[in-house]
Amino acid sequence: MDQVVADASVITKWYKEEIYSPLAYALRDAVIARKTELIEPSLLIYEVLNALKYSKTKKYTTNELKDVADSLENFDFKIVHPAYPLLELAVEIATKYSLTIYDATYVALSESRKATLYTADGPLLDAVKKPFIKHIKDYK
Repeated sequence: MDQVVADASVITKWYKEEIYSPLAYALRDAVIARKTELIEPSLLIYEVLNALKYSKTKKYTTNELKDVADSLENFDFKIVHPAYPLLELAVEIATKYSLTIYDATYVALSESRKATLYTADGPLLDAVKKPFIKHIKDYK
């Protein structure tokens, strides 16, 4: 089974119709079908909820955000709670590539698990040129 990490820019597309949402749905469906294992840092849920709360294209109600939280809480992710040495690697990546600790955590998790990281975050892709980091548009 393939191991994949998807950052919040991808998972948000499950709840907010955007460009590349169909590819994000395909990834979700592969996880549901147990063809792919989705490994996520525990900060993912907070990041997705924050992105939706501050969406410029749709105002999410409290109940809608609670529904998203419930959906994510019950999804079949393998949640990783960052701890050393993952945190140490995230700090090294963040400082080397001028990333947020949040973004660097996804990179560090992917690197440490030898998993593909899917993202729709252009600045992240521009900053870190590693073969295991791919744009969600390249998901197959």
